[in-house]
Amino acid sequence: SSRRRHTRYWRDWSSDVCSSDLKMKAETATINSQTKTLVKVFDQIRPWSAMLSDLRDRIPPRVQIETIKQTAPTVQPTANSTPSNTAGFLEISGFAVDYASVNDFTLSMGQSQFFNPQEIKIITTELVDAPVITGFLPPVATKSNVKIKPIQIVKYTIKTGLSSVPASDLIEDLEKKGTLGLVDRLRHIQKL
Repeated sequence: SSRRRHTRYWRDWSSDVCSSDLKMKAETATINSQTKTLVKVFDQIRPWSAMLSDLRDRIPPRVQIETIKQTAPTVQPTANSTPSNTAGFLEISGFAVDYASVNDFTLSMGQSQFFNPQEIKIITTELVDAPVITGFLPPVATKSNVKIKPIQIVKYTIKTGLSSVPASDLIEDLEKKGTLGLVDRLRHIQKL
């Protein structure tokens, strides 16, 4: 259906669209663009509490984490290429009773939605004397000259890429891990 508003001449059908209609369309486009930008910002948020909770749930009983270090994404040497992982990496170091436990931990991490399974790898493993922090007590010296060797455990470092999956695609996992504030904001934005 045609309508004429604010026309200069009654036969000027080309003036159907009023300047206020154009202004409203421009404002709607601006709001839509801002909403999409906001969604992108929320999708890039790394839900650390959920990731750490998930990591805690995946640690086998005979493995301890000593440190977790975040590293930035690696940038390719050419100017036009994008990093292979834009989310960054974690380096997880700690101790395990044996090599199999380190392997089990690595495989378990590969099941997480928060980590990139193609980028999980064991960087180092080394048999070391168990430090006190692991709960193993050093051998007590006796009056005899028998030297008791300390218990040996595995010191490991695992590197994993963070998942590039947008936070809005992880709502169920975020909810299970208790990241309710981020879930509420993402759901509110999805309604817009």
